[in-house]
Amino acid sequence: MGKAVFKLGEDAYVEWSSVVDAPVSDVMTKNEALGAGIALARLERADALGHSWTDMDKVQSPEDLVAGNRAGPRESCLSLAAILRVYAPVAGEEDREISVDDIEPYTTSWAVPEGHEDWGKVYWVPWKPGEGPERLTEETDFDAMVEDPALSWDKKATESVVAEAEELLRGS
Repeated sequence: MGKAVFKLGEDAYVEWSSVVDAPVSDVMTKNEALGAGIALARLERADALGHSWTDMDKVQSPEDLVAGNRAGPRESCLSLAAILRVYAPVAGEEDREISVDDIEPYTTSWAVPEGHEDWGKVYWVPWKPGEGPERLTEETDFDAMVEDPALSWDKKATESVVAEAEELLRGS
């Protein structure tokens, strides 16, 4: 299983699984992580880059690291604040409860349903920002795909602009 150390805040580290796209440890301080057997070199790399992956040298913010996670109920995407709260080692039951505001809708363009290629981006799960249900229930649909016309693009218009640009380049 691919695991890295993510630095999610000031002295806040988690072991993160690329298999489940979620933390596989509680949020830990650096000293707690060292006590849990995490190598100092991995923590220093997380301090420098935000993560301890050895095959990626790009610095990433905590928000970028957790984007598209599956740490919430039924693999929904939790906000960074919710991950820090829910995965805290001293979290009580009330801290582990997930609310609608904890779920982070995110967009994708790789899973657009067949026949709807003109949608461009869609909200993968579970609703558009600000349009979630009043509360989460067992029936809450976390697998919905919702078109957002504001994010969609007009393929013909895009092709037209590209064609015009190519025409201008050929003419110069």
